[in-house]
Amino acid sequence: MNETIQLLFNHRSIRGFSNENIPQEKIDLLIQAAQHAPTNSFLQQYSIIDITDEKKKKSLAEIGNQTHS
Repeated sequence: MNETIQLLFNHRSIRGFSNENIPQEKIDLLIQAAQHAPTNSFLQQYSIIDITDEKKKKSLAEIGNQTHS
């Protein structure tokens, strides 16, 4: 098995969140990275939603049946 396939097989997603705010500079950098990522037919389709209100986050977590808010 080659290294790339092994990496894919070993990938895990661990959701551990803190209440720490993300600095605006880092958000801007992540958005720039998303804008430069390859897309199907070069359509640049992406959505980024920044929700900081705790009540709204909890409400959306309930609607989506998610334990993370």
